[in-house]
Amino acid sequence: MGGVHKDGKPSRFRLSRKAVSGIVKGLVATIGLDPEFYSSHSLRSGIVTDLNAAAEPSAVVQERTRHKSAAMVARYHRPKDALAT
Repeated sequence: MGGVHKDGKPSRFRLSRKAVSGIVKGLVATIGLDPEFYSSHSLRSGIVTDLNAAAEPSAVVQERTRHKSAAMVARYHRPKDALAT
């Protein structure tokens, strides 16, 4: 699995965690939120929260996020109330 170059062409190299965090922080800043509070892990929390909201079984969520335990999946769940600013 690879990444994408700045020009949009595919790459055989994966994006680093730091690169993904930089992209997330930049996009968050463009919509007026404080990038200090967001990182690549925000994406993981988002997918866990969305899958839970869609009533996906916890085993499916755990498989998709590659978490080793249901307890860890639960730590990434961010209820909608917690996201309100």
